[in-house]
Amino acid sequence: MKSSLKNEDVQKRYWEMIQEKLNVHWKDFPMTSSASQLRSERESNILLHLRKLREGILASQRKDEFALSVYETSFYSALIFHSSLHASTSLSHLPELYSSLLFKPHPKLSVDQVRSRAETLATISLIFHLDESFPSQGTYYRHVRSLEPLHLDWNSNMLKWISSLRASAVWKNYARCELLTRHSRVVGLLENLSGVSEKEKHLIETSLRAVIDALRQKLRNSAWVILRFSYRELTINADTDTAAWLSRSLMLDSIGGIKGIGVEEWMKQKHSEQQVIAKDEERWTLRR
Repeated sequence: MKSSLKNEDVQKRYWEMIQEKLNVHWKDFPMTSSASQLRSERESNILLHLRKLREGILASQRKDEFALSVYETSFYSALIFHSSLHASTSLSHLPELYSSLLFKPHPKLSVDQVRSRAETLATISLIFHLDESFPSQGTYYRHVRSLEPLHLDWNSNMLKWISSLRASAVWKNYARCELLTRHSRVVGLLENLSGVSEKEKHLIETSLRAVIDALRQKLRNSAWVILRFSYRELTINADTDTAAWLSRSLMLDSIGGIKGIGVEEWMKQKHSEQQVIAKDEERWTLRR
């Protein structure tokens, strides 16, 4: 199979099969659906097929728009499917692909379109590395160095945004992190993306929300530790704005397509983990 996948016609047919599997998967398991064994098996199967196709492309030394689409889809799908291994493997080859297409333009992609896709990939991959090594910044900066051959515009809106998010996370400015990762802010990041189909853009948007949600979970847990040591008791009722404040502080809201967590649900979860004590229906004692 690996040797036959070096053939471009075989690669094209295999790619069409993978795309059909993805279409069926999104129809059966939208982002709001619950985790299940069938969903996990489907996702693993898709990632396996994508890996085999990447191996064929790598063996054929193909560096064109087709190869770029396969590697991008592999990376973005792996983020949505929460597979760090497949995401890292796909990502490792993408800077070289972008660089090749920037200096040897492809008939189907202009240089501006390649730059747009590279900037989007850079932003999302930096969020991925920020999340993977949090609170360490080592892999984030190593990845920044790997992007140097692409000569990215670090003053662009997207890259200024990720730089601001990284700084806010490092300095534990959780209020700023919450503002930067709100759904209203996130949806505007891809408004200038070009060189992709509507289906590809939807995949990219979904992966962006998924990786931001993963990072928010780590920021949330870090912020919760600080709250527990800063407050002895919280009163949550209709007469106070504590619930809204807590929701913002812990980034509990949905970021679009991904279910958020209600304050009551969060407190009950922490009660089951013996991190808070319910004094009555409204008052909670925080355990250190």
